[in-house]
Amino acid sequence: MRIDVRNVKLPAAGMERKPDKPGPIRPQGTSSRLPFLLFVALVAALFIGYRYVTDSEMYRTAETFVRQNEEIRTTFGEVRHCRLWFPFKVDFPDDAPRIHLTLQVEGAKADTVAYVTLTREGTKWRVVAASYEDGRGQIRPLLKVEKSPAAKGKAGQTAAPQTKPKAKSSPEGEELKKGHRAYREKNFDQAIAAYDRAILLAPDSFVAFYWRGRAFAEKGLDDKALADMQKTIQLRLDHIGAWRWLGYLQGKNNRFDDCVASLTKAIDLQADHAWTYYNRGRCYFKKGDSAKALEDAKKSCSLGLKEGCRIAEQIKARK
Repeated sequence: MRIDVRNVKLPAAGMERKPDKPGPIRPQGTSSRLPFLLFVALVAALFIGYRYVTDSEMYRTAETFVRQNEEIRTTFGEVRHCRLWFPFKVDFPDDAPRIHLTLQVEGAKADTVAYVTLTREGTKWRVVAASYEDGRGQIRPLLKVEKSPAAKGKAGQTAAPQTKPKAKSSPEGEELKKGHRAYREKNFDQAIAAYDRAILLAPDSFVAFYWRGRAFAEKGLDDKALADMQKTIQLRLDHIGAWRWLGYLQGKNNRFDDCVASLTKAIDLQADHAWTYYNRGRCYFKKGDSAKALEDAKKSCSLGLKEGCRIAEQIKARK
C-alpha cells in the first residue's frame, strides 16, 4: 500500500502538539457524597436524641417545674415556651444518676435560661436543684441543692450515724477543687468556668461566689467581681475576705466613700490586718482626708507592711 505524503499536514517548525488537558483524578471506590451523608447521619442522630430527651418523663418533670414556678412567673410572666438547650450533663454523686438540664424559657414579659437538676427515685424523677439567669446575667436560685435523704432503719426510724462516717465529696466540692487548682495555676478562665458549675450545683455557695469574684478581679472584670463580692456578703455577712476585696474594688473604681465603709467593716471583723488599713488609708487620701490616711498608713506600718511605712513618710513630708 502506498501513502500519498502530499496530503499529510505536518506541524510548523518550532511547534509541538499540546497534550490533551487532563481531567480531575477521583479516588477509586470513594464517593464524593460521603461527607454529606455523614453530616446528615449526625444531624439525624442529634435530632433523635433531642426528641428522646424531650419526650421523656425526666424532661416533662423539669419543664413542669419551670412552668409552675412562682418566681419564674412573677419575674418573666406566664411561660409560653420551654426548649431543651445545652449544656446537658449526667453524673453519679451517690451511685444514682443526677441529670443537669438547661432550658431556654420564653415568658410573656421576658426570656431567661433555667438550669434544673433531677435525680431518679425508683421509677420517678424528682427536681433537687434549680436556678435561672436574671436580667443582669446573674444566677438566681429557684431551689437549693437537696442532699440525699438519710437512710432509714426499721419501723421508719432514722438509722443511727456511724461512729466514723466516711466523708463523701459533693459535686459542688469537686468543682471547687477544680476551680482552686486552676486559680493557683493562673488559668482564670478555667477557674471561672469551674466556679460557675459549682454555683449551678449549689446556688448558695458563698465560697464559689467569693473565688469566682477573685478570678474576675484578676482578669480586670471589676463589675463582675464587685457583684460576686456583694453576693458573697449577702450569703455570709461576716466574710472578711469579701469585705476587703469589695472595698479594694470600690476604691479602684473611685467609689471612695463605699471603699471606706467596706474596709471599716472588715476592720471591725479583724482589727490586725495591715493590708486593710493600707487600702482604707488610700481611699481616705483620695477623699482628701490626709489625717485619717496618715493614721491608717502608720497602723499598717506598725503591723509590718513596709509599703505602709513608705506612704506614711510621704504624707508627713507633704504637710
